[in-house]
Amino acid sequence: MRVFVCVLSHDGEAKEFDRVYEAIINATFPELRRIPSIKLIWLEQGASVNFSFNCGDVLKWFSTNNVGCAMGRQRIIDSLILVEKLKPDDLVIFLDDDIQFLATTWLQDFMNASLSYDVMGVEAMKLLANYTTAPIVEGEELDYLSGGWCGWRGYVLLDGVQFDRNYHTYFEDVDMCLQATAKGYRIGQVVTQALGHESHMTPLKMALYEQSKAYFIKKWQNQGLK
Repeated sequence: MRVFVCVLSHDGEAKEFDRVYEAIINATFPELRRIPSIKLIWLEQGASVNFSFNCGDVLKWFSTNNVGCAMGRQRIIDSLILVEKLKPDDLVIFLDDDIQFLATTWLQDFMNASLSYDVMGVEAMKLLANYTTAPIVEGEELDYLSGGWCGWRGYVLLDGVQFDRNYHTYFEDVDMCLQATAKGYRIGQVVTQALGHESHMTPLKMALYEQSKAYFIKKWQNQGLK
C-alpha cells in the first residue's frame, strides 16, 4: 500500500504547507513493522503564479484559478491516476489545510480504518429529511463522511467514483459517498483523537452551501433519493 496525503488549499501562498508536511514527517506507526510509502500531494489554488515541483515524497503545484473543492479534489485524483499510476491497494487521504494534528498516530488511525472500510473519515454525518446535514449520534448509521478529513481506497476511485464538478463547495462529499455506497462500497468512521477541525462559516460559504444544496436535491431526487 502507498499512502497519498492530499491537500487542497486556496490562500494562494501555501501558508500551511510546512505545518502539514511536518505532521507527516513526525507521524508514528506503533502497530506497524514497516512504514508505508507516503507522498504529500498539495494543490494551492488562487496563486499568482502557476508552477509545480515534484521531489520524491512531495508533489506541490500552484494554480492561478480557484475551482472550489469538488473540481480541485478531482484534479488531484486525476493526477494520482495519470501521473502517480494509482493502484487499487493505495490509500488516498484528503485533508483540509486547517486540520489540526493533535497526536502523531493520525496516519496509523486512517490505515487501521482502511482495513475495514473502502471509504473512511473522521466525521460521520447524516443526511436529514430536509436535506440538511448533521453529525451522527451514537448508535446511528452514517450516510456520508465529511470530505475535509476523509480517505479513499484506490480501487474505489479507479471504479469511477468521482467528484461532480457541478459543485463548488459543500455537498460534493455527500455526493461522493452516495456514489460509493451505490456501488456496494463500505463507508465507516476513523476512530481517532489525533485530529481536530473547526468549521468556519462566512456569508460567501453560506451562499455556496445553498447553491450546492439546490444542485444536490435536483440531481439526487431525479435518481430516486427521498
